[in-house]
Amino acid sequence: MKDKQLGAALAEVCEQKLLAKSTSLPADFEFSKCFEDKMRKIFGKDQKPCVRKRVKTVFIIAAVLAASSCLAMRTEPDWNFIVKDCTGGKNVSFDVSSVDQTKNSIEQTYEIGAMPQRFSLGFENESPDGITQIWSDKQKASEGICFGQFIPSIYQSVSFSDKAGYCFGDDGTQYYIDENDEGTAVVWFRDGYVFLLSGSLPKNEMLGLCKTLKMAKK
Repeated sequence: MKDKQLGAALAEVCEQKLLAKSTSLPADFEFSKCFEDKMRKIFGKDQKPCVRKRVKTVFIIAAVLAASSCLAMRTEPDWNFIVKDCTGGKNVSFDVSSVDQTKNSIEQTYEIGAMPQRFSLGFENESPDGITQIWSDKQKASEGICFGQFIPSIYQSVSFSDKAGYCFGDDGTQYYIDENDEGTAVVWFRDGYVFLLSGSLPKNEMLGLCKTLKMAKK
């Protein structure tokens, strides 16, 4: 979407709210000379738009720039997998060269901040290369959630189905996700680590849990 189209859409949707915000300014309000000079560069030297229009335009310009940055963040990959086809699906390995900084050991542990109450921690293993937790459903023993934190260099040769692929969360976070009849697996990169969350929950719920990732208390 081009900036002009985005700006037009924002102007149409937000115009009334933006105008409403500017009505609190007095009719004889004057901006500083520095601000006036900046505005003239935007509107042209011979134009002197009214206060309400100036405020509205400033809001729209800021919104266009913010939205454009968000769109770019959601479409340009932050990191990559090396994907190879294999029998029954895909074999993927984290491409360490696709990111600037990675961890070589577990310096800080992370956890899911909003694990559903019906799940209890049944298994945990920690090593210099990674952490694995298995959470069991108290009501259904056959269902559970696995959480993992790994250094990128060891996240190699992991199998996914043919349906697996990249997607972006509402906040722009990039995920590699695999959803099938058995459940959902989500992989993402943050703060130098590769994180894995897999289990019996549907895609939207799993992505919601991913958003709650936080540093664990020592």
